[in-house]
Amino acid sequence: MYRLLFAIDSIILVHNIIVIIQCALFFAILSSGCTLLNYSLILRINRMLQNLAKYCRNMKNNRMKRKYRSLPKPQRLQLARIYREHGEICNDYMNSYGELWSKALLFYLILSVPFDVIGLSVYWLDKLIWLDLATVNLILSIHALTTLLSFLDLAKQTKAMHQTGVYLPSILQSINIPFNDWSLLSLKLKLVDLFDRLQNGPKYGPCILVLGSITYKFIFNIIYHNKMIDDYLNLS
Repeated sequence: MYRLLFAIDSIILVHNIIVIIQCALFFAILSSGCTLLNYSLILRINRMLQNLAKYCRNMKNNRMKRKYRSLPKPQRLQLARIYREHGEICNDYMNSYGELWSKALLFYLILSVPFDVIGLSVYWLDKLIWLDLATVNLILSIHALTTLLSFLDLAKQTKAMHQTGVYLPSILQSINIPFNDWSLLSLKLKLVDLFDRLQNGPKYGPCILVLGSITYKFIFNIIYHNKMIDDYLNLS
């Protein structure tokens, strides 16, 4: 009889593990999968800007023969295209998260608090068998790990969006505007505005309603507050 009960408990545990992993993967795909294309595009933009910044530094340091008084036309066209694509990606993030995903992530965080409290309250019960403790520990661990990894991936996307501003100063310094070159003047003003928004404006990228953009600092604050809640429950 004992072996039969043990087999049933083991089957239930394995089933719970599979369901938990499926739910965790489903959340991870929903939270980050919808913006993976934008993330790959912004990484490509950053690589292009990095090469342009290196090219501009070489021009400034006279490490290559200069045939132009300012930035050559192919590089100007590339910068204009990069500026346009970066703006489209920013708008896509704001629209997708403003209308749907920011609310879904906020709802997920709100549900996580009672979920963790209920899970931790199990430790207050007496006479728990090892299988019950293992199940609770597994559920809480997978929940915490999935949330952390998903948010780290979203924070990485936010960082990539603002990494663009790192390469702009070298490029802006190399843009010498000839007389009556209004197109180049317009391009430089746009890039200056983009640099200012990336450095001093609101964070672009994945965000949560009311709480703001998902950054590494945001994740650290969530972990810190969760730890305070856990300590309070343990003291109680």
